[in-house]
Amino acid sequence: MQKTADHCFLEALIEWRVKGNKMESIRFLDQSLNLHIQQTKIASNNIDFYIRLNADFLMQLALEYLVHCGVKPKVTSAGPPKHLVKAVKLLENVCKQNSALSEAQVLLAKARWLNNDTPGALREIRDCLDKNSSVVEAHIMAALINSEAGNMKAADNFLK
Repeated sequence: MQKTADHCFLEALIEWRVKGNKMESIRFLDQSLNLHIQQTKIASNNIDFYIRLNADFLMQLALEYLVHCGVKPKVTSAGPPKHLVKAVKLLENVCKQNSALSEAQVLLAKARWLNNDTPGALREIRDCLDKNSSVVEAHIMAALINSEAGNMKAADNFLK
């Protein structure tokens, strides 16, 4: 039986959540992403492409990559981890294909912030809130980013 992207994704979840094995989890996430891309490439038309693209699945993949990045940006001279770069690219693709998907924009803002791109993260949040000012997660993420940057007044404004 041939592995599917979903199967590899589930293996990644088991490796991390049950076994605590970060490297194996990331390896399975990478495998899942590669299999998903292969399936998307065989789409016969535009509708089939969007069905196979499955933005929800891509967001879940990106979210799992982000799980391995921690909760705050890390300053390293080696650059960002490969799984963070993959999460950013996945979320950029999802946002490009589904511009009204606020959950993807908030995740992209988080990924940019974790990648030490605070201005990019705040731009993404601002764009999300311009489209829909009632996205609570965007307000919370903006408050967190501003708070971590020491801008307490802006953080407070986003929470009001």
